[in-house]
Amino acid sequence: MPAKRPLALTAFLAVLLALVLSACGGGGSSTGASEESPAEKTVTKTEGPNGEKPVQVSSLSLSPEEEEKLKEGDYKVALVWAANAPFTEAVQSGVEEELGNLGVEITSSSHAEFNTSKEASDLKAALAKSPDVVISAPVDPSTAATMYDEVRKAGAELVFLSTVPEGYEPGKQYVGIVTDDLYTMGAMAAEALAESVGEEGEIGMINYNIPYYVTNQRDAAFASTIRKKYPKMEIVAESGFTDPTKVQEVAQGMIAQHPNLAGIYASWAEPAEQVLAALRAAKNSTTKVVTLDLNDTVVTDMIKEGQVAAIVVDKAFEIGTGLARVAAYSLVGKTAPAFSVVGSITVTPENVEEAYEESLHKSAPSTVLEALG
Repeated sequence: MPAKRPLALTAFLAVLLALVLSACGGGGSSTGASEESPAEKTVTKTEGPNGEKPVQVSSLSLSPEEEEKLKEGDYKVALVWAANAPFTEAVQSGVEEELGNLGVEITSSSHAEFNTSKEASDLKAALAKSPDVVISAPVDPSTAATMYDEVRKAGAELVFLSTVPEGYEPGKQYVGIVTDDLYTMGAMAAEALAESVGEEGEIGMINYNIPYYVTNQRDAAFASTIRKKYPKMEIVAESGFTDPTKVQEVAQGMIAQHPNLAGIYASWAEPAEQVLAALRAAKNSTTKVVTLDLNDTVVTDMIKEGQVAAIVVDKAFEIGTGLARVAAYSLVGKTAPAFSVVGSITVTPENVEEAYEESLHKSAPSTVLEALG
């Protein structure tokens, strides 16, 4: 596993999937595992893993009577996460605040450390405390159904962060998912890169090359927005990767073939770090980089060096609020949306401190504050 864990949702999940799916290939290729590359695919909206329409978390609400029922109900919720990271901490803080306001007890919280066996054990331990709802993120969706079936047999409802066990359907095996507004994040990244390069020039894409709806939609939204809104910009190079730790090699190949790129998009911040390393190795200080998800190193580079044009991030704390509300809906017998999403923020040097507060509900780290001066 990489030494630095990424800070936001897709980084967290993509590293998870890279570990689970590492047998699918090496660092990167121009053709790759996906049937259709993001640069070729057209998307116009965010959809859930089964094509669900998104509902904004901000629209989820409870009546005074429903809130009173929750406070009088002695309800319990367990939290079983795939791993621990600043993103997960922010999500959990959102869950804790919302459930605390509703008088719902959190009976346990655990982190599986990207280990499926540990997650199965964590779920078993959580069920020993008889929760009414389990909020979770499966380590390996392709094999997770068996362990989550035990949760359902115990009579608890399931609410998921971003991804669900393979074969599960909303309203049947689980209540709902909460995640990013995927299309909007990709589109905002395209707009930020276009602004930084004067809306013209050749650009490259370095994207996650595993079939996974979160990253695939964000990447495709970036490409679709470039094609639709910026006729003087052209995606001339696209390289996929399956191993987030080997992106520098992928970027070096792209830069060697296209030394005059105006900009490069990277699927999330950890790969963007390696794109920056490749650009510096090539003594390229002009190609702009745009990426997704908060990462202290990339934020600091954006402030100090200026080669990172912008970073688009989700609102992790609000994802936690949404997970809690979806759980609350199930507790009061109210039908919850199958697929709920939160808004995004385009981070620039001018709003870094505000972005940390809005996304993670915490102050920017000292390294970032020192870079701001």
